[in-house]
Amino acid sequence: MKRWHDIFPGNEIFPADASVTGLYRHHEQIPTDVEPGIKVFFAIPGPVEDGRNFIGAAIQRGVVAIVGEHSSNLPEQICSLKVPDASVAWAEAQCRWCEFPDKSLHVFGITGTSGKTTTAHAIRHLLGAHCGLVSTVEIAWDKHVEPAKQTTPDAQSIFSSFRQMINEGCDSVALEVSSHGLAQHRVYGIRFDCAIFTNLSRDHLDFHGHMDAYFNTKLRLFDGRNGIIPKCSVINGDDPRGQQLISILCGQKYVIVGKSHQADWQLLHCERTNFGMIVHFSRAGKNHSFSTALLGTFNAMNLLQALAAVANDCPWRLPEFLDRISSFVPVCGRLQRLSVESGGEIFIDFAHSPDALEQTLTTLRQRYACPLWTLFGCGGDRDRGKRPQMARIAEIYGDFTIVTDDNPRSEAPELIAEEITRGFRRRNYRIIHDRREAISFAAKSLLTHRGILIIAGKGHEKSQISRGLSIPFSDVEIVSESLRELGENFKNF
Repeated sequence: MKRWHDIFPGNEIFPADASVTGLYRHHEQIPTDVEPGIKVFFAIPGPVEDGRNFIGAAIQRGVVAIVGEHSSNLPEQICSLKVPDASVAWAEAQCRWCEFPDKSLHVFGITGTSGKTTTAHAIRHLLGAHCGLVSTVEIAWDKHVEPAKQTTPDAQSIFSSFRQMINEGCDSVALEVSSHGLAQHRVYGIRFDCAIFTNLSRDHLDFHGHMDAYFNTKLRLFDGRNGIIPKCSVINGDDPRGQQLISILCGQKYVIVGKSHQADWQLLHCERTNFGMIVHFSRAGKNHSFSTALLGTFNAMNLLQALAAVANDCPWRLPEFLDRISSFVPVCGRLQRLSVESGGEIFIDFAHSPDALEQTLTTLRQRYACPLWTLFGCGGDRDRGKRPQMARIAEIYGDFTIVTDDNPRSEAPELIAEEITRGFRRRNYRIIHDRREAISFAAKSLLTHRGILIIAGKGHEKSQISRGLSIPFSDVEIVSESLRELGENFKNF
């Protein structure tokens, strides 16, 4: 239980020492028990539901204070606190409720179209057990691990997790920051010690409208519109939007990672090995290298940005970090490899944007001189313009494509597939809507061709969303089952 002035300093609609029993933004989460103290409801406008529509329901559950952007016709006994932005007020209140946990943590924020998850997990691996994690895959600290529901959770979940991390001995945290999270102020006011920009390519245009708006949202993490400017930034200098970001950060501290000579951490080259690659780079006039089980230049960049972030305040620890990074394994669903004993390799990857799919296929094409099959679909109720682009990329870099369902959501799978196939120039593809059937067909075909199969789009996800239903579904589990049914032994890397 908190006091009113602890959560709403300077506001006097209640006595400063009045007890606040809870903060809520969803009316159904408000307990109906009668308890002394103040229940506060935040009426936050949203893309699906408007919190203002549930003020009456909140009052029926015992709320006596409403926080919102507009004055409402409220019962006389209900107090109203008008704010410029209800979602900002919510984040600030959650931070105060949890007693400013970000002040006690070294917070790494990672944003970009792709690479966020691998970079966040690499940071946690480098810093060890005292580093928490909030990623697309999981929220974790010490021995606590829970599946993530979205890339960047609501402010209540973030600050509550931060507080629990501190209570269990954490001193740092790696946090993925999505453009949706920035637009909806889920990370507003967090004191980021290091903000990392991985790259920017086409994605989420159903939400942002166009690429400039998408980039402008990402900028909030760096330019102060998120409440506080990060102490330092680590930027992919090879990305055109990274270069644009650098030109904006006048007077701020930043580190550039990339292939060019202007980079503070310069990627020299990647040397292929049987189990991954050796990454060679230069920093402060000295050459260094490390081995990794990960594949691809894009992953070398992810790991270099993670190294640059953790070594920023303690460069003397670089030898230790280089030793640690060699034991980092691919994150679940991020170019995760299944090696079939009788021949052939299967990769499961989260690539669901044109650029991510191209990077993945380019990496595999450069590494393997054998038939390359691609299995993918596109999510419903999302950016439709990328669908034919992804088909064209699959056709250019692959030998055969299986178009299947991803998360159709409310859209007809047939319509999604038809829009995808507009990007093909040849008939070197097949449509199999049932994703389980498609994966089984692809696994059988792999054993015939002894080539490479990439199953793209869903990665670590454990469900498939269609027509309002969420059905348990895992690409990794399904392909494993298919191989077992075929009597094939395999290793999961």
